[in-house]
Parts: sequence; C-alpha cells; structure tokens
Amino acid sequence: MMHHEPSRDFEPVSTRTFTNRINGAKSHGPISEEGKARSSMNAMKHGFRASKDLAVPEDEREEFEKFLDGVREDLNPVGQIQCALVDRIATCAWRLRRVVSMESVMLMENTQEGEGFHRAFTYRGNEQRFITLTRYESMIERGMYQALSTLTQIKRLSPVPNPDRTSF
Repeated sequence: MMHHEPSRDFEPVSTRTFTNRINGAKSHGPISEEGKARSSMNAMKHGFRASKDLAVPEDEREEFEKFLDGVREDLNPVGQIQCALVDRIATCAWRLRRVVSMESVMLMENTQEGEGFHRAFTYRGNEQRFITLTRYESMIERGMYQALSTLTQIKRLSPVPNPDRTSF
C-alpha cells in the first residue's frame, strides 16, 4: 500500500490565519510621535535592562533630573566621554534605588505582622522573583562601578581640563 505525502506547495489557509492577515494589513502601528513613544514602553516592566534612555515615569522626572544634576556636580565631568560616564553612573544609581524599592514592596506584600522576612522569599513562589531582582541588582552595580572606575582612570590620565567642553 502506497502512502502519499501531501504536497507542501499548497496548504489551505485556516480561517483564523486569513482573518489575522486581513486585520494585520489594517494596522501599521502608531503614527504620531506621542503614540510611538508610548508604544515603545509597551513591554517595559521595570526598566532595569533598558537599553535606551532610562525609563522614568513623568511624576519622577523632576526628581531624577535633580539627582542627575547632583551627580554631575559631584563628579565634575570634563568632555563628552566623562559626561557619558557620569550619566551612566547616575542612571545605574537610579536603577539601584528602584531595585531597593521593589524589594521592599515585595517583602511588605508577602509578610504578615510578626513574621520574619524569610517567609516572603518562598511565599507564593517569590523565590525566583527575588533571585531575578538580585541578579539585576548585581548587573546594575557592576555597570555603575565599571563606569566609575573608567571615569577615575580617565580623570587621572587627562590633561588640563578644557572648560568649554563640559557637556554634550
């Protein structure tokens, strides 16, 4: 008895696939700059691994700008490379604040009065969430200290600063 394989040249399209193609052809994503900016944040959960600008909610923007200005004043960058490193240090420090805040919320939400924090780590499968948070914290700290070390080396090796090149 011969068994014939169906031809791969033509496969019937399911109704769902056909409908998805029609609907997909209608939308090409956001058109306005505001819509594009909002859409770019769709998958943002916490911002720890953001590759673009630091994700700062609008209500925290002013506080972040003050923090950034303070870090710039403290580290006194000269030139674009030093400015970039100082901004990296500031964004890492801001992300570390967010990690600590998230950890505090997770601990408070998962403990009850009179219980130790150890229960929060295993309560409702939180162990993996804490492990992930700790991994992000380590990654961010490493990035911050690497930038700080590089900045220190550059400052040590730099010639007399040019006051006209202190920012981007």
